[in-house]
Amino acid sequence: MKLSRLSVPFLLFAAALTVGCQQRKPVGNNPALAVYDSMDKDIGEVAIGDKPITIEFQLTNEGDRSLHIRDVVTTCDCTDAKFSDESLFNGDKTIITVSLKTKAIAEGPFERMIGVYTSVRQRPDTLYFHGVAKHRK
Repeated sequence: MKLSRLSVPFLLFAAALTVGCQQRKPVGNNPALAVYDSMDKDIGEVAIGDKPITIEFQLTNEGDRSLHIRDVVTTCDCTDAKFSDESLFNGDKTIITVSLKTKAIAEGPFERMIGVYTSVRQRPDTLYFHGVAKHRK
């Protein structure tokens, strides 16, 4: 059977598409394991009333099974969190971005926390960030 000139590129495209669409599978029997770059970040001195400050926490799945972030909750109205709801497989990383509205904090030392709910366990992982808020001069 002779292949036409159009058939070969089409077959290569179809093969690549099939491989790319396959779901990733666990690489072993160990459960998912959420590992953070830091669970407590010192963001230093913050000027009150400036633009929001962004803090990033990196999460890596160091287990064999898939990990899914179900929700990220904050403890006050002065913080917002953004995260990806895509599944993380062995070695995959994602960033949880927290925004601190500096207009809403009082002068002096402060500490805020966020709770990260994952498919790994029922209770959230608690992450902290702290610093010192000062008025601009």
